[in-house]
Amino acid sequence: MKTQDVLDALKIRTSYRNPTQNTQAPSISLDDLLDDYRDLNNLSGASYDFLMMAFRYEYFFKIFLNDFTKGKPVSPPAMEDFLLISFASLLTRTAEPLEKQSNTFLEILKSKWGLGPLKFANAFLRQVSRSMDKLKATIANNPELFLPVELQKRWATSPQLCKRMGRQISERPSPFISGFDIKGNFKSLKSSEALTLWQNKSDFFQAMDLGSQLFVRELFSKIKFSETVNPFVISDFCSAPGGKALLLGSLFLEQNKSTPLQVLAYDSKWNRLERLKQNLNNFCGFLSPENLSRFKFSCQLNDARENIDLRNTHLALFDLPCSGSGTLHSRPDILGQSLNNQDRSQVLGLQAAILERLQRSLETTPEFKGVIAISLCSLDPEEIAGVDSFVKKILLRGFRLNEFNTFESTQETCEGIRAWILLPS
Repeated sequence: MKTQDVLDALKIRTSYRNPTQNTQAPSISLDDLLDDYRDLNNLSGASYDFLMMAFRYEYFFKIFLNDFTKGKPVSPPAMEDFLLISFASLLTRTAEPLEKQSNTFLEILKSKWGLGPLKFANAFLRQVSRSMDKLKATIANNPELFLPVELQKRWATSPQLCKRMGRQISERPSPFISGFDIKGNFKSLKSSEALTLWQNKSDFFQAMDLGSQLFVRELFSKIKFSETVNPFVISDFCSAPGGKALLLGSLFLEQNKSTPLQVLAYDSKWNRLERLKQNLNNFCGFLSPENLSRFKFSCQLNDARENIDLRNTHLALFDLPCSGSGTLHSRPDILGQSLNNQDRSQVLGLQAAILERLQRSLETTPEFKGVIAISLCSLDPEEIAGVDSFVKKILLRGFRLNEFNTFESTQETCEGIRAWILLPS
């Protein structure tokens, strides 16, 4: 364990969230903070590990800390983040003895805050060590404690969902990044390998979680391609960062050797559109000349709440904005953001507005006979119910439904994707 790795993780964690008001949404996203560090080559793999395990253990830690302090606040307040990092490390970094870890943490604390809080921190770390067996038994039997209390209450009618999500958060993530190559083949790389590949631009690799890949491959298998279609048009109305559209493009170009493909990618925010363009340019740079000659891809600013043009479209893709509860295994930091009640209400409103616009577009484009695919990276029952209600209306227009649900997958670490594939009758 290196002192600088812990201090870097602590700096990002403290910047990310005010430790005295942990229910507040942060003023800057974790992605932005991490990008700043990566650009400067300042963030080590160990720092990132300390940081992400702290996010994973935050709510379980609060239970333990509240019991230890009898509800009294920690002083200085910023030290709470330090104790969180220490707590998560003691419970997960099993290769290093507890006493050695504790001593290292105390030395780091003394260098940062002096002798004042040393006695309190020492007592806290000793209590964690003494309670280790009990803590691990609680994690095994009650993984839902890794979720915020309000989220446990909201999902009270789905105890299996609470336990599975809590278990995914509590487990150390895989050191591998899943994605696909230029031909659409599944690929898994160590984070260091992926970083080297991206920096050297020696080969194409688009990162994408397993759940999203399984959905795209299921969707592709349901589409019937006709040689008379020229070009086949995919309209992706909530596209950025573009992974699903690019994987569909890879699969299409590899399996349809003559039909041209046109992808119309839309997003409502400029910064997301710029990221989409970067991914597209990287993708095109690795296509064979033959495939590049029959591939057209455009990126346009468009708000799907206001405009959905289905004319000449064969596949309409809607990866709806959502709470992201299905991605907690890889993004535990969203527990304090999009899953809180205020942000969630905004998300539900966005979803409803996009689906209402889609319904009106279907009414004004009766000639549309293509495929509609709607997906959510969420397992929230209310979000799913909203899409279910919309789909029932669409089925009356002559579509057939094929549902997709990675929550039913036997792979526990598979991201939670719910999807509705509407095929023309």
